[in-house]
Amino acid sequence: MIINEKLIDFYGKFKNKEDAIHQLITMAKIENRIKDVTIFYEAVMKREAEASTSLGYSVAIPHGRCDEVSEPFVAMAKLKEPMMWNDKEVRLIFLIGVPKSSSDNLHLKILANLSKHLIDDTFREVLLETEDVQEVLKLFSEF
Repeated sequence: MIINEKLIDFYGKFKNKEDAIHQLITMAKIENRIKDVTIFYEAVMKREAEASTSLGYSVAIPHGRCDEVSEPFVAMAKLKEPMMWNDKEVRLIFLIGVPKSSSDNLHLKILANLSKHLIDDTFREVLLETEDVQEVLKLFSEF
């Protein structure tokens, strides 16, 4: 599965977006989804420098394609208090990682599918309200 219970953090406390990205990458590393944390972090930050990944709706979706990703994943953090992500407040952060070798634009498919669901007020509210990992996994299984 692209996300599992160990890739979900309901109590994220981050100093800034760089800290949030680094901690989500660390979760993915622990789950053996990433080989090298530093190289993947640099890929995500390079993408972030091109254009902010804060979408509005209190959501940011940083992402990266890199050969250091061994298995596609989505890691999620829900913040108790909003934080600034460039010029927007966010409470939900989704980190997407895919291998660079995936030639089928997998990262774009994941990003589009996730974005489509996150603009739905009900879907987003469930994510913001729940503290049940299984409920989150059920929402993602319906993609």
